[in-house]
Amino acid sequence: MKRSKNKGLGTAILLMFVGVLFLGIVIVGGILFFNEKTIVVPDDVGTISAAVTNADPGDIILVKTKEDGTPY
Repeated sequence: MKRSKNKGLGTAILLMFVGVLFLGIVIVGGILFFNEKTIVVPDDVGTISAAVTNADPGDIILVKTKEDGTPY
């Protein structure tokens, strides 16, 4: 009987460790990889070339039309 109680405790500790590890990966991933920004042409910068120059990997560049301002 004592074995089954110890086995359950070991499983609980293992699941808690895996949960904390997963939470740490999600937090670090959010800090490192979800830091993208959106650059809007012509609101933020005047030209597409300037937007590309100022962009970092993962950034989004939106180019608005002159007529109604909708993005391409």
